[in-house]
Amino acid sequence: GEVADILMKDYGVWAALNLDGGGSTTMAMEDPATHAAAIVNTSSDNPAGRAVASNLAVFAIAPRKQVQ
Repeated sequence: GEVADILMKDYGVWAALNLDGGGSTTMAMEDPATHAAAIVNTSSDNPAGRAVASNLAVFAIAPRKQVQ
């Protein structure tokens, strides 16, 4: 509940997924301006992250203008 409150209040999130959150959960994000990737969290067992053969990609795009 606490995480959901923070996501809604501070980040304007209205839909989210709660994943495992264990040691293999490492989040990397690409900076939209520089396109540089970086790990944005710390794994519970390895601060450098772990190589895991899975991913979840989320792409956000600006909404299209409606043609009238």
